[in-house]
Amino acid sequence: MTTSPLVPPAVSARREVTRQKLFAAARELFAKEGLGKTGVKPLCEAAGFSRGAFYSNFPDFSEFLRQYVHGEFAQVSEQLTRAQSLINQDLATGSASAEGSFLTTHWPLISKTISTTMLFERDFVLVLTELRVHAARNREFLPFLRKEILVLEEQLAQIITGCLDTLGLRLRVDPLECAFVVVSLWQADLINRSGGVASGQVVRPSSHFLEAALPRCLAGMVASEES
Repeated sequence: MTTSPLVPPAVSARREVTRQKLFAAARELFAKEGLGKTGVKPLCEAAGFSRGAFYSNFPDFSEFLRQYVHGEFAQVSEQLTRAQSLINQDLATGSASAEGSFLTTHWPLISKTISTTMLFERDFVLVLTELRVHAARNREFLPFLRKEILVLEEQLAQIITGCLDTLGLRLRVDPLECAFVVVSLWQADLINRSGGVASGQVVRPSSHFLEAALPRCLAGMVASEES
């Protein structure tokens, strides 16, 4: 029986600790040195393990990278799920029936949820950038990363369309195209913000992103049900 490379066999608690320490070391090294300068040796040295410990958990560095990336994106997915739950709660308390436009009445509630839930450490932002560069140079890694990003875009598209349905609105464009634009704006904002944040600190969305760039972009893609 074969197993998915993204779903490793069950491991002992001790081995899981080893794996998590390697993943933590990878995030730090990828952010500090760049993915291209990180291999098995520096990774093991940073985590305090031998190569034997690494290879007893992962067949090679490529598989390690895939499992590491999958774990990082899974955390983002969890944050999106929390944000969706909070937005739905806000819309259910009467905002959907309030008078006013999408931007003036409903967006402030959504913006507040984003600003409190979609927070990321500076190292994660740098790693995300490194992964995109690595994918551009590595044809084998590119489809894997694109698949991971697509999962998040699909989740985000569902959140966007669900919110708009509640408000009696719809998108003028394909939901995935909308999600792609949102993710691109979000990443660009995080990269710009990360320059003024120290390692280990949280990167928050800028007020410009939340109050101008993103809502205006979304407003241009939103139409009423009657239009």
